[in-house]
Amino acid sequence: MPDIKKSIKFKDQQNKIIKELYNLLPLDDSNSFTLYTLEQPEYEHIRKQILDMIPDIKKYFSINNMKSVSNPNKSHRSWLCITRSILKQKYTIFMTDCYIKMNENKIKTRRYTFIQKPT
Repeated sequence: MPDIKKSIKFKDQQNKIIKELYNLLPLDDSNSFTLYTLEQPEYEHIRKQILDMIPDIKKYFSINNMKSVSNPNKSHRSWLCITRSILKQKYTIFMTDCYIKMNENKIKTRRYTFIQKPT
């Protein structure tokens, strides 16, 4: 008898991980965050929490196309790759380049906006 797909077998666990991951993110009123913000030292705990989810992600998700989960040390910003890979199942993710004004400097960054997909 063939194995049951993880997306069916672990649907509840996957939904729980997706919800936890989404709730970790420092989203603004438009359900978005900037890469610059999340890379600040005060958000290190969020990046660590995302990486700490890897064992559960391996257990409950098919990770064939998730290099950042199977080998997080080889991926730059693996926490971001994990976030995008997992959340794209329930959210449409828009990535736009933007500038943040800090003092007199403009910092180029990327904004990630999450729109929930219809169920």
